[in-house]
Amino acid sequence: MAAALVSVALAGGASALEVGNAIENLIGTLRHVARNVKRWRDGTMIRRWVGLGVLRAAARFRRIKGHGDLAVLATALRPAAAGEQAA
Repeated sequence: MAAALVSVALAGGASALEVGNAIENLIGTLRHVARNVKRWRDGTMIRRWVGLGVLRAAARFRRIKGHGDLAVLATALRPAAAGEQAA
């Protein structure tokens, strides 16, 4: 249902939210940043390295086409989310 709303809310064919390139970019950056870590000690160390990778990946993210229409999408999703919480 959400994918259909994304397609309707964002103009211009296949939206950037339907493509996994941003996720693949993030995963690739995390692998690159953490490639030399030999011993993962604890949860705080993992969070630090993941945080660094996310910051580096965020610097290379591009703006989503149709980002101005995301408010329309959020408005369209509110009734669906309210119905799920009530159930």
